[in-house]
Amino acid sequence: MQQEKSNSQKVADAISLGKSLNNIAKGASAGGVKGAALATVKELKRPIISIILMLFVLPLIFIISLPSIIFNGLDSQNALNSNYEITSNIEKVSDKLTEIM
Repeated sequence: MQQEKSNSQKVADAISLGKSLNNIAKGASAGGVKGAALATVKELKRPIISIILMLFVLPLIFIISLPSIIFNGLDSQNALNSNYEITSNIEKVSDKLTEIM
């Protein structure tokens, strides 16, 4: 039963892809390259939006995690108040980034 569902999903995906390609071809015939580009963007709106959101979210995750990276977690009192602890944590992160690169 699961295999049949998978095969039927593959057929539905192929039909959807065929419809998308048909719309792109119509756009190309009506408006040339600009029409094809517009039709492609229109057909691939959801994946394009997902990629754009991902590109905005990844730096946001890094920025949000900066306090934890600098202070080596927020549960230690020494890490929040000691300049030595903060500096050593930053140096550790810097050394690890240097090793990676």
